Amino acid sequence: MNNSKNLGINQQERLYCLIKSENYRFWLGGFVEGEGSLTVSISVNSKLTYGLAIQPEFNVVQHESGIEILNSFKILFEGSGSVYKKSGSNKVWVYSLKGRTNLIKFIIPFYTKYVIKYSSKYKFNIFKDFCYILNVLYENKNRTLNKSKFI
Repeated sequence: MNNSKNLGINQQERLYCLIKSENYRFWLGGFVEGEGSLTVSISVNSKLTYGLAIQPEFNVVQHESGIEILNSFKILFEGSGSVYKKSGSNKVWVYSLKGRTNLIKFIIPFYTKYVIKYSSKYKFNIFKDFCYILNVLYENKNRTLNKSKFI
């Protein structure tokens, strides 16, 4: 069998073992505190009623030497999200998780337990606003939203 394939399997097994550790999850929470972001993008989409699409997203960025950390998030969040090279950089990688349902299922509980309790008030307020947006999107998933809900 090819050694590179064995290395990949061994690394993945090691990550699965690490993910089970509560200490490692807290470490990941600290990592997110420094390298993670919660964003909400608004893009033009002429097929929608008001011509705008709202896309909430969780990202963690890391140099290629730390790609295992990004893969840890993918494993922790049950294979959801993706790890890819950052546009314009061959040595920087991104873990990204999009979609209202995934963010509510994985990111909100993770942030609540492992990140927010140890964050500044400023970051807590960003998290609170992000949760508000997710809740509005979830409650109105099949309806057109008025922009006043977000202002």
